[in-house]
Amino acid sequence: MDLQEFLDRLKAGEPITPGGELHHFMHDLTEETLRLTAELNSSYHTQEEIADLFAQLTGKPTPEGFRLFPPFYANLGRNITVGKGVFLNTGCHFGDQGGITIGDDTLFGSNVVLATVNHDFDPARRRTAYPSPIVIGSNVWVGSSATILPGVTIGDGGHRGRRGGGHQGRTAQYRGGRQSSPDHQNHRLKCIKELPCRSAREFFYAVPLALSVRVSSRKKRVMHHRAETATST
Repeated sequence: MDLQEFLDRLKAGEPITPGGELHHFMHDLTEETLRLTAELNSSYHTQEEIADLFAQLTGKPTPEGFRLFPPFYANLGRNITVGKGVFLNTGCHFGDQGGITIGDDTLFGSNVVLATVNHDFDPARRRTAYPSPIVIGSNVWVGSSATILPGVTIGDGGHRGRRGGGHQGRTAQYRGGRQSSPDHQNHRLKCIKELPCRSAREFFYAVPLALSVRVSSRKKRVMHHRAETATST
């Protein structure tokens, strides 16, 4: 199996099973990635040197205007595609097994995590990994410490706060923690209903952000009501 076949099979969502052909190829590729990221992160480099190391990591020419502040970490590197003018601040972690695509002029804060694989919910098959791509559009701002989950697409011009996450398989332009669409008030509940959860445990694993946002909104309404009550009395 060559690199292109490996990437094509991951793109198709083929599970990565322990001891399987994909797993062995991924292990060998990861060793090279660890070597390159260790070189990138272990000493000072100019932006020109960083661009060269990033090109070796991804296997693609580094686009014009790309800037990166180390340290930077990746699982494979070869499944990362970035556009022109992308900026990655310190400490970003790209788990790119499922594929990561980033549009032009997108900005990342410090310690952003892009996770493109899930593990099986069955403990007996926990080591099996399921790849799913992350696609981030152009002119997006991903805030510090945000975590983007497998299968998420963020549209052009969106931004994602540090509470991060999104929902697997959802396509949205995120602004200020909620989707900027006409039905944004009902979007969170709709996401919960549509998630293919097999158990209560899986449900609460999959939608912590949706629940936290709804609880946070309720707290704000309660605090506003108490403030109005106190003022009137």
